[in-house]
Amino acid sequence: MKRTFLFIMFLSACSSPASPGIPPSGSSSTSSPVSSVNPSAAPSASPLPATQKILQVHPQQKACTGVAPMACLQVREPGQTEWTLFYSQIQGFTFEAGYQTELLVEVETLSNPPTDGSSLVYKRVSVLSKTRSTEP
Repeated sequence: MKRTFLFIMFLSACSSPASPGIPPSGSSSTSSPVSSVNPSAAPSASPLPATQKILQVHPQQKACTGVAPMACLQVREPGQTEWTLFYSQIQGFTFEAGYQTELLVEVETLSNPPTDGSSLVYKRVSVLSKTRSTEP
């Protein structure tokens, strides 16, 4: 019992109220990081509640370096003018050069992400538009 209490105290001290998806201590939320842990599941299989957002995908990929050199998507949210490199993948989406695509994606935050990976998982919900680009 004492070890369980110390473990819970350790988790409380290590978590930040500003962490996305984790309610602050004393919150009336029905889920808590401690009670939602499934010891038989893989560490990266514990997503927190997902959110949805719209991403616009540039018609051309751009060379970038993550763990190794690769081709990154260029994305932006509606209203943004600058494209940003996207080092992750969007599950269920296959990039097609020459088309600007607008996607509705679900973004899950992993409660225990892999050491060398992103804490966010992106999943395509739907393709909102796909337009042939006139850019070279």
